[in-house]
Amino acid sequence: MSGGLITGEPPDELFESESSVGSAIEVWGKFDVVEGGRTAILGLSVVYEIASVESSAYCSSSTAQLQACACQCDDNNNCVDGLIQTPSSRNVRICVFSSPTGTKIGNVDGFFLQNMSGDENAADSFQIVIQNGQPKNSITPESPATLRVITTSLKDAFLSDLNGSRIAKAKGSGTVLPDDGGYGQNVEINEVELTIMQELTPEPSRSPSSAPTTVPPTPNPTNAPTPQPTPLPTTVQPTPEPTS
Repeated sequence: MSGGLITGEPPDELFESESSVGSAIEVWGKFDVVEGGRTAILGLSVVYEIASVESSAYCSSSTAQLQACACQCDDNNNCVDGLIQTPSSRNVRICVFSSPTGTKIGNVDGFFLQNMSGDENAADSFQIVIQNGQPKNSITPESPATLRVITTSLKDAFLSDLNGSRIAKAKGSGTVLPDDGGYGQNVEINEVELTIMQELTPEPSRSPSSAPTTVPPTPNPTNAPTPQPTPLPTTVQPTPEPTS
């Protein structure tokens, strides 16, 4: 028995409404099967469920067909949660990846960091990383790809006068290219939240310091003889003469 492949695309109207998420599409049909001179008519029914294009927690909950997802990532481009920026660790690495599978991140038109804590010490904390697609050395690779990495370093305004933690957000916009080679779609890059804190320093020990041990010096031995006491003189009494 030989097989075959049936392909097709549902109409865009099925995905344009948020209410369509969670609903089902049934594809059905019938075809003839011939084997050993006998013919049979078989029916076909396949049910598909419409889900959000959200491929991970790093994509928005939008039902848009094309998305630019983002997260803080390590040197191996793996998303990492709970990273903290400090004065000695201010480098920021953001991975931007397209959704759904097969699409690519085209141009990154703009990307910036903004303080969201509301504290007066950092009220003017705003840092442009990419503007009008420049500088290109802030994003790798330079050409469209499924995953592109944006790197920068927090400027001093985000780190000055820190009192507790401070929240900043990385935002931007760009173009996602569909897998069919058509025109790209301008989208907002999913926001990434950054936590900024001072370094945690260990508290000094409160246990009392032990007093230094004083070792008395060892006297040097002397070769001088030990003085002996002088004996008192012995008094001899005279012997009396014998009488006749």
